[in-house]
Amino acid sequence: MHKCIKLFLLMLSIVGVFLIYKFVYKKGYNYVVIGNDYTSSMVKGMHYNDYVKEYLIEHDLLKSYSDDFFGRNYQISELLKDIKNNEFITKDGYSVSIKKTLRESDVVVLSLEIKDFLDINRNLKIDKINCFKQIDLRMIEINKLLKEIKKKAKKNMILIGVIYKDGIVNELDDIIKYINYNLEDLTDNLDINFINPNDMLFDLSKSLTDKECQWLAKLIINYL
Repeated sequence: MHKCIKLFLLMLSIVGVFLIYKFVYKKGYNYVVIGNDYTSSMVKGMHYNDYVKEYLIEHDLLKSYSDDFFGRNYQISELLKDIKNNEFITKDGYSVSIKKTLRESDVVVLSLEIKDFLDINRNLKIDKINCFKQIDLRMIEINKLLKEIKKKAKKNMILIGVIYKDGIVNELDDIIKYINYNLEDLTDNLDINFINPNDMLFDLSKSLTDKECQWLAKLIINYL
């Protein structure tokens, strides 16, 4: 009889803990975007990161949002250096470090641009063989960056491949595809989610359309 009572009380306590967890614990994300903000110059309306943020707010899933280490012309070499040196910035009167930001993240979204791999001069003929060699060398640095981020960001990481739009179909297309397929290989080995822009059908305008931004946002949300 006493055993039955003890078992009943044990089961009751387990159910009680479960119910408390269910109703008190709030699922949510500390959402962090880092890297090169190149695509912002291509967006006339809402950025795809804004659409993700809006979705998380609407579904009461956003604990915090950080774009403190996300900026125009923020190259991978600078980002890698900032992480190793634990760069601080001041925001709203408080000092924020990049390592702390990454450690506390639930999701980190890293964006890259073509200048992370090549110095493109549109007035000169492109030497593809030389470009591929440059890309292979930069991939070594990218690999170091991804590993460094993964040391701090232990949860979910998403890498968005290179998006390049200049209004025409040209010889750079093969180079962009080469970059993104190599990035996909890297992320497969590092347990990082990858969004390959090669798989998306972009129009030939120079800007990212609202439809394209929503499309990218949905792909990011699918990985949450």
